[in-house]
Amino acid sequence: MSTANPRKPQDWIIKKGMRLYRKLVRYDDSGAHEDYTGKTVLMQIRTGIGGTLIAEWGTTPESGITIDGSGDVVIDISASLTALLTAGRYVYDIAVTDDAGVHAYFGSIVPNIIVMDGVIE
Repeated sequence: MSTANPRKPQDWIIKKGMRLYRKLVRYDDSGAHEDYTGKTVLMQIRTGIGGTLIAEWGTTPESGITIDGSGDVVIDISASLTALLTAGRYVYDIAVTDDAGVHAYFGSIVPNIIVMDGVIE
């Protein structure tokens, strides 16, 4: 299991046809755990900042993004979904919203996501 620190830029590597799992846990400046229960999450992968959308996953078990019982964001993208990606270097962002708008933003100026062809035997 990989737990990402959302306050630092995170470059991720996705291997096509392999599961991608990340648990995003966040604490506020006082050290209190931030609970995202009831919020909506949207992750986008693009060719660059403002570039062409490559993939978009939202808060549904089918897409692989959920909020767990602790209120943390869980990214669990299936092997069948990562198999649809084209190898290359992209940028991504993850936004957590509620009815009032953006509540949290995971990412930084240019977090990279690298999609690699899966292991070839």
